Amino acid sequence: MRGIRLRFSARLLGDALRSVGVNAIAMPVPQVPEALAQGVIDGCVLAWEAVPTLKIQELVKFHTEIPGSPTLSTTSFLLAMNTPRYESLPGDLKAVIDANSGLKPAADAGAIWDNEAVVVTELVRKRKNTIESLPEESVKSWRKAVEPIYEAWVKHISDRGQNGQKLVETVRELVAKYESA
Repeated sequence: MRGIRLRFSARLLGDALRSVGVNAIAMPVPQVPEALAQGVIDGCVLAWEAVPTLKIQELVKFHTEIPGSPTLSTTSFLLAMNTPRYESLPGDLKAVIDANSGLKPAADAGAIWDNEAVVVTELVRKRKNTIESLPEESVKSWRKAVEPIYEAWVKHISDRGQNGQKLVETVRELVAKYESA
C-alpha cells in the first residue's frame, strides 16, 4: 500500500492509512468519482452503500475488505434530544419517541447498512470486479500499525482533562457488545 493515493473521510482514518505508508488524501465524497476518473487518487475508503451511488464499481476493478472486528473504522450514528426539550413534549409524543428509541430501532437501522453491503457486493461481483479480503496476518499488521494512533489520541484527550484510556476501552467494549445486536 506504500505510496498509493487513497481518499479518506476522517482525520484518524487518514492517520491510520498513513501509518501503513498510504498517501492519504482528504476529500469530500462527491469529488471521489472525478478524482478516480482523472487519476488524482488511486482508490478510496468508503462504506459499501456509497459505492453504487457514486458508481465506484464502474471506476475501479478491485475492492478490499478488512474482515473481523474492529474493521478499519466504526461509525456511530446518534439521534439526540436535550432533556428539557424532551420533558416539554406532551405524553403522546414522548411515547412515540420512546417506542422508536433504544436497542431494537438501532439494530434495525444497523441491519439496513449490513443488508445493503450484501446487495452492493453482489452488484460488484456481477461486474466481474474482484473483492479481496485481507488475510488475518495482514489484519494483525494493520492493527499493530495503528496502535500509536490510539496512544496519541488517548494522550491528547487526557491532556484535555478526560480519561482517554477509559474512553477507548469503553468504546471497544460497546462495539464488542453491540456488533452482533
